[in-house]
This record gives sequence, C-alpha cells and structure tokens, in this order.
Amino acid sequence: MWPDEYMGDDPESAFRFVTECWWTDNEADRKIELIPKREFVYDFCVEWVNAYRLRQPMICEKSRRITISWICRGLETWVMGKQRGSWIIIDQTHKNAAEHLWRIDFSLNQLKNRKPEYNIEFETRGSVLIKEPTNIILGNGSMITQGHQDAGSAQGKGKTGVTLEEVSKYANPSEFWGQALIVTQGSGEGSGGWVCGIANASPNADWLKIKHNMRARAFLGIDDKDWI
Repeated sequence: MWPDEYMGDDPESAFRFVTECWWTDNEADRKIELIPKREFVYDFCVEWVNAYRLRQPMICEKSRRITISWICRGLETWVMGKQRGSWIIIDQTHKNAAEHLWRIDFSLNQLKNRKPEYNIEFETRGSVLIKEPTNIILGNGSMITQGHQDAGSAQGKGKTGVTLEEVSKYANPSEFWGQALIVTQGSGEGSGGWVCGIANASPNADWLKIKHNMRARAFLGIDDKDWI
C-alpha cells in the first residue's frame, strides 16, 4: 500500500519511510514533526530490519529522548503495509498498550492528510479520542492490535510480529517472551514471525535471563541438560 520507493525490504527503504512519512507528536514541546534524518535513526533501522529479515529476536534498551518507540511504530506499520499480516504490541497496562496504537493512528492520519496522493486507507477501532484504540486495519488487510500483561500472554498463532514494550517492567518477562516466541512460530515451509523487546535498563532477574541470551528452548519449556 506504500509508494514504490518504500516497498523495498532493505534498511534504506525503511529509513526513507520513517523519515519521510512518520510524524511524531511531541506534546511537551507542542511540536508535530517527522522522525529526523539522523545517523542513529539509520543505524537503528539497519539493526531492526536485519533482525526482522533473519527472524532473530531483538532487544532494545532505549532512552526516552531518542523516540525509539515512535520509530518502532513506524517500522512495524511499514512492514504491515508491504504485506498482509498481523502484529501485536504489548505493554504493562491496557492504557499504555492502547497509546501505542494511538501513535500509529496519529501518524497515519498525518500521512494521509499531508500526502493525499499516496491514497492511504486504514481503519481504527476503539476510542481514538481518549487514546484507547484496540485495532488498526490497514488498506491491504493487515491488522495491528494491542495487548497487556494484566490480560495474560499473547494468544493465537501465526503472528507476523510481537513487540513487547517496557518488557523489563513486567512481573514475569520470560513468560511473555516465551509466549511471543510461540505465537510467531511459522510452519515447516515458512519463515515464521518475529519478536522485539523494548525496555529501559532494569535489574529484574527474569529480564536479565532474556537480555543475556538464555536459550530459546528454555523459554519454550523444552530445554534439557543433554541438549547443546
């Protein structure tokens, strides 16, 4: 559903999309502005896109001032606009998770209004007014949904991607990480989906297991001492 210059699978296409099509709402400074064309943004797009293409789970410990969550919402939407799929964004609470979808709705509306020649079509379900949308359906049929730790682990299978926002603050980070690995498992013939964790630094011991690359089999409950 994007113009041809954004339809590549490479980091350059992703970088063009987020810096030319993805507006952020800086409420503190009362500014609406595009993701900046900065070196760190390009570097992050390279890491994100390469990890996604390889289906290698990614962990990002972020700083609030470099708008990583806004960039990730742009990259997730970029992927979903290129191919039909399903992405779920999880946070600690319903309100926090819903705000991530509100950001997507905000940016898509900015894109639709500022570049009408792109013919962007999408539908937002839930309440945008109070920043509590539940689903965003793109014109190509892709769906981006939200969930939260209080509602339990992500359900279903066949997800294109799962993003765990603020995962280091969850009561049981590894439970959600393991469930995310399960719901993104592909068939024997497919590449499956992808998991991305975004967090602030934390001494949470359960989080540190994930951060220090504990084997995926352990999170899936099939680990044993004889397996190497």
